[in-house]
Amino acid sequence: MNTKDSLIQLVDRFQQLKTDGGLNKSSEATMRAWIDELLAIFGWDVQNTHQVLTEHTLGKDERQRLHDIGSTNTRPDYTLVNGNVALAFVDAKSLDVDIKNDKRVAFQIRSYGWSVGAQYSIVARLRFYDSTEYVDNYEILHMFLLRENIITKKLEFSHNEQESLDYNFSRFLGEIRIKLAESIIHNNRYENLDLVSSFVPSL
Repeated sequence: MNTKDSLIQLVDRFQQLKTDGGLNKSSEATMRAWIDELLAIFGWDVQNTHQVLTEHTLGKDERQRLHDIGSTNTRPDYTLVNGNVALAFVDAKSLDVDIKNDKRVAFQIRSYGWSVGAQYSIVARLRFYDSTEYVDNYEILHMFLLRENIITKKLEFSHNEQESLDYNFSRFLGEIRIKLAESIIHNNRYENLDLVSSFVPSL
């Protein structure tokens, strides 16, 4: 069975279970079981720690970088690796999480990727409606999930003015710190601006 047929079979099983009410109280742990299968379809052995780490705490340097930007999340659901090298992250969310509009979800997953300089990371909230939707978008899934593509870094991203994701995220953090400093000054009437400027970057 090829990759596309395996994906269709997975979607159909998910949809049937959902129709029967078997996913009404799905937790993130339940979603991870389905994501295990999805990753396996695209060449990842979730039982091989040289390929996939589950709920693995990030290293000391990465934790420090996350701490510096105010992120307390240090255990991604999945770390996709090649040996000891982290390549990308996958975070599983339950069906009731709005991954499109919840900024906390975006900040969490982007922070993970930023901490190791990953090309991208993925938030997964499986909502398989029917196999047609996934067949139509198969090339996108294949591009971003296939193990060979991630390992060889075949993906190319274009950004305005050739800016990197790392640069854009750092600029985003800088804007947050400026707003924070302005709020501290406004609400606490600090006169020593050097004190504020030394304090804010540590957040």
